[in-house]
Amino acid sequence: PVTYTVDNSTIQVLWEDYDDPESGIETFEVSLWNSSSCSDQNIQTLLHDWIELTNNYTGYSFVDLQLEEDTPYIVQFKVTNKAGLYTIEDSPPVLYDLSTPTRGKVVAGNDFLKEQVWFSSGKAVS
Repeated sequence: PVTYTVDNSTIQVLWEDYDDPESGIETFEVSLWNSSSCSDQNIQTLLHDWIELTNNYTGYSFVDLQLEEDTPYIVQFKVTNKAGLYTIEDSPPVLYDLSTPTRGKVVAGNDFLKEQVWFSSGKAVS
């Protein structure tokens, strides 16, 4: 999945339910990257290095950004337990998108080549 934003200055990430029943969570860390594409075979460039947060955080906002259109942005999320073990996850790509949808055509019925027309009847279509 891809996430879209119309705000080119902020990316907000939220998380929940991270736990370590044996030693507990020590820290959360976030970093921001841009990617060459949304595929698995992309080149990532670090934009904001790791920011360490205490274990009571449930979200973070990267602010004062200058996001560019057609550039995927990825937030890497690191969770470290009190034993020093960690896991890293990537967010879905975030795209800055100001484009409006392209106008289409709406017709009644299933046939786009032949529109159905209503003639003064609320019960029948002819």
